[in-house]
Amino acid sequence: MKNRKLFSLLLPVLTILPGPALATTFDGKPGATSSGHVIIRMTNQNLIQISNLSDILLERTRNGDYKGGSDACIYRNAAGSYSLTAYGSGPGGRFEISDGDMNQLDYETRFSDGARTFLLSPGAPLTGLQNANTRSPRCTTGNNAAITIRIPASRVESAPAGNYVGGLTLIVAPE
Repeated sequence: MKNRKLFSLLLPVLTILPGPALATTFDGKPGATSSGHVIIRMTNQNLIQISNLSDILLERTRNGDYKGGSDACIYRNAAGSYSLTAYGSGPGGRFEISDGDMNQLDYETRFSDGARTFLLSPGAPLTGLQNANTRSPRCTTGNNAAITIRIPASRVESAPAGNYVGGLTLIVAPE
């Protein structure tokens, strides 16, 4: 009877303690055999990766525009949509290339998730993207996304001759 009262007094105290204090680890008792029990926990993070990008060389097309692109692999360790945010190397993340001599050319950037193609704006997240590969981080069966860069002929015609270079940073995140 005394033990029952003590147990009923301790029970409310035990249920207030935080999770780790309630671990159900049991030590075995000495004997010919002994057993113990532990709880195993793990958190599998929601991971995403972009890979298989290549440098882009813009080449003149028949209509005079300059265009180029790169395939990409978007991998997720779980099904679901993802977002992409792009930043160029111009001021404020602008999409531009420069000749290193104060001359810049703005460019248009498009992203395809394998199903749809979107015009990107610097620093503006593009959400609801689909078709991430969930089996291979390097898309060994083929890339599933693409980036296309275009500079209209009208912009190039008024620019001084020279070698123009810039960068593009792509950030993907699971949704």
